[in-house]
Amino acid sequence: LAPQSASSIALGMETLALRISRSQHNALQLATFLDNHPKVAKVFYPGIADHPQHFLAREYLNDGY
Repeated sequence: LAPQSASSIALGMETLALRISRSQHNALQLATFLDNHPKVAKVFYPGIADHPQHFLAREYLNDGY
């Protein structure tokens, strides 16, 4: 592994948890917005309470959907 590649991987790993957390938060905000939009018929996202498997997502997925 080249030194520059190793450095890039290490830097990426340091910020991975934050990037995933923010991505989950943004996805939930977008899904909620679309779920409430009058021109959107249906949103399939387990983070929304009316999703059929929402209870499973809450049980198995920690800190986000």
